[in-house]
Amino acid sequence: MKAERTLQARHAGFRPERPLRVLLVGGGHANIALLKAARRWTARGVEVTLINDTRHLLYSGMTPEYLGGAYRLSEIRIDLLRWCLAARVRFLQTRATGIDLKRRTVLTEEGTAVACDLAVFDVGATNPRQARAGNAVLTKPLHHVLRLERWLADVLSREQPVRSLVIVGGGSAGCEVMLNVSARLQRSARPHALRLTLLHAGQTLMPQFAPPLGRRAGQLLRARGVDVRLGAQVEQVEDGVVRLQNGERVAQDQVVWATGTSGQPLFADSGLAVDERGYVWVDGFLRVPGEPWLFAAGDCARMEGPMLERSGVNAVKQGLTLRANMERLVDAWQAGKGPDTVGLAAFKAYPVAPYLLSTGEREALLALGPHLGLRGSLLLTLKHLADRVWIGRYQFADERGER
Repeated sequence: MKAERTLQARHAGFRPERPLRVLLVGGGHANIALLKAARRWTARGVEVTLINDTRHLLYSGMTPEYLGGAYRLSEIRIDLLRWCLAARVRFLQTRATGIDLKRRTVLTEEGTAVACDLAVFDVGATNPRQARAGNAVLTKPLHHVLRLERWLADVLSREQPVRSLVIVGGGSAGCEVMLNVSARLQRSARPHALRLTLLHAGQTLMPQFAPPLGRRAGQLLRARGVDVRLGAQVEQVEDGVVRLQNGERVAQDQVVWATGTSGQPLFADSGLAVDERGYVWVDGFLRVPGEPWLFAAGDCARMEGPMLERSGVNAVKQGLTLRANMERLVDAWQAGKGPDTVGLAAFKAYPVAPYLLSTGEREALLALGPHLGLRGSLLLTLKHLADRVWIGRYQFADERGER
């Protein structure tokens, strides 16, 4: 019977006579749940590796308020290296550039091939090509916003000519960042140090949410002196200006690109099925069809069925499903069973995903689908509580005192 199980496992790609190799590619909001669970797996002899190009994960739910001065950097980040050390996980600080499906290896930008038996990709999305021109701060991946924080701190800390900040994108991301930056500017000792402009291609702000929320965001921004331009199609970001499709040129000293994303090119380049924007297709178990060893979640993946909003809310929930499925697969390995013989847990999306956005003041906006929106100070208290509870699960006790 044991020999039969071994033959079945080898046929499925599992080899129980050696340790199981689990590869986490990307330290995002989904994979962080797996990294924390990895301590249990390595204690059972599983070899776990994390590939990520930065040491820290920035929590997207708190980043706008960090840019608004409400949080220190240490309060919004998770130390991936420290979790790896605690869980006996190998950490490769590099970027994945390809997948060899036949050999089950992931290629890195240094040319290294990392072999695995199971892989979970949580590598996020990327901004469009036009955003990568000039001096634009990209919001995908999120760690690029640290450059914006350094720039803001410099502008607000010393006397210098008035500077211009332009944010491209009037969806939830662009509006929440601008709301917090504009509030920070008003509270600063140099409230006239910046000219703020928000460029949005559509005719309504935050069109994915109930209309009153977009109107409220616009009211707050205009009251703080932000130049909100609707129907502004960006053609190109150049040094010193943003060029619009109508020929207008908007002066800028710093641009933040907060709209339009696409999938990471390594999926299509590796021969995997992707949608029209380059997101890798996954089934209801977050598994890549036809590849029982390969999973993906977060902003890099596209589930079958209605498209989910690309947000930390959904990625965090996907991480819980992935963790349950990895537990089952680890058990299967040690029982001599292959990955395609395991009954996996299906991901169940929120019927209506809740989104809480801070405004930079004692008020938050709550979006519940495209038709229901609320606002109020109690919602801000709820947001802060929810954010601190979540990130508290992944921070060590001494981290929040760091600066």
